[in-house]
Amino acid sequence: MPTAACGPSSFRMLNMTIKLALDREYGRLELDALLGRIEIADGFGIIEARCTYIDSWLDALIRGLQAIRAKSCVVIDLVDEPHALVFEILDGSIMIAYKNMRVSAGSIESFTRSLEAAASSFLEMILVDIGNETSELTEGIRKFVEESKNPEID
Repeated sequence: MPTAACGPSSFRMLNMTIKLALDREYGRLELDALLGRIEIADGFGIIEARCTYIDSWLDALIRGLQAIRAKSCVVIDLVDEPHALVFEILDGSIMIAYKNMRVSAGSIESFTRSLEAAASSFLEMILVDIGNETSELTEGIRKFVEESKNPEID
C-alpha cells in the first residue's frame, strides 16, 4: 500500500543524477538478486536506498516516467519495498518522492536522458556476470534503453 501521496510541494531544479552500485560482496551477480545501492540526487535533495533490488528501482522509474506523461501525479509500487515512488508534475518539472525524501527530476526530456544513462550503465555492469540471461525486469530495462537511443519518428 503506498504511503506517499500526491500533493503540493516546491523545489528548485538542478541537474538530476542517478548513481548505481551493485553489491558484489559474494562474487558473481545473480539475475534474481541484483542487490545494491541507488542514489537519485538533484543538488538539493536525495533519494537513497541501500541493499535494494536495483532492477526493481530502474523498472519503477521507467514505469513512472511513462505514466507521468499522461497524468500529473502517479504512484508506482516498488517490488520488495514497503514504500512507493510518487511522481508529480510541478511547474513543468517532475518531482519524485520516496518515504520522506524528494528530488526534482527536471523536464521529461532531461529525466529520460538521466534514466537512460543509468539504465545503460546498469546493463553494462551486469553483462559480465549475467551475459544474455534475462528477466522480465532486465528485459524491460533493455527495451527502454533501446527505445531511448532510437526514438520512433512520428
